[in-house]
Amino acid sequence: MIKHIVMFKFKEEDKVEHLIKAKEMLEALKDRIDVIKFIEVKFNSQLADENNFDLILDSEFESMEDLNAYQVHEDHQEVVTFIRGVVEGRACIDYEK
Repeated sequence: MIKHIVMFKFKEEDKVEHLIKAKEMLEALKDRIDVIKFIEVKFNSQLADENNFDLILDSEFESMEDLNAYQVHEDHQEVVTFIRGVVEGRACIDYEK
């Protein structure tokens, strides 16, 4: 099993709107890309340090091949295009579970 965890720091302009849209788009991928075994998207706590990342994607795939298939899938690429336009930072880690 492969864990794919991505954290995003959003630009301040229209931040709340963009956070909500990104969360909805990412969660919708579970029903559109069959190689996703698990997906959860969470916002950073409003009580936490404002320098923290704003949103985390926690997902699981059966294999690295499945993760690669997810990453090039057209539905995922649509989300990537949106997110790239509204974030200022990203951190990612993929590891075997």
